[in-house]
Amino acid sequence: MKNSKSKNAVAYVRTATKNNTLINKQLSEIKKYATKNGYKISKEYIDSGYSGNESNRPAIVELLKDSKSDAHKAVLIFDFSRIARNPIIYNMIKTDFQKNGVKIISITDSDNSPSLFMDDMFASQHSRLLSKSIKAGIARKKLLSNKKICKTK
Repeated sequence: MKNSKSKNAVAYVRTATKNNTLINKQLSEIKKYATKNGYKISKEYIDSGYSGNESNRPAIVELLKDSKSDAHKAVLIFDFSRIARNPIIYNMIKTDFQKNGVKIISITDSDNSPSLFMDDMFASQHSRLLSKSIKAGIARKKLLSNKKICKTK
């Protein structure tokens, strides 16, 4: 549904590989969403070849800096994992946007997806930490019981 007055927004896309096809697909879908929902995309920010676990991506850094102006109040993304795959990085970026009055809008995820996305990431992190803790406990128990952990010649 097209609104009579366009809302200013920017597009942010990211791929871990330098794959123009994936970048173009994300941009194409974002542009369709923008047209349908009354957004005017004033700028495209592209991080091609950057992992979602990296925080110092050139386009996201530029976008965060630009978000301090009043030019746009929405960032259109393909899905929430484009912002970050690491929960700490995601929260930092989201908080910076919120401080600047900028809303992150995923074109493929529902409104409650950010919380589900974060829950999934925290569960994943908890699982990794639990696994490390269990392995450390097993190794410690073997060490304290004087059992060999690995073979020596």
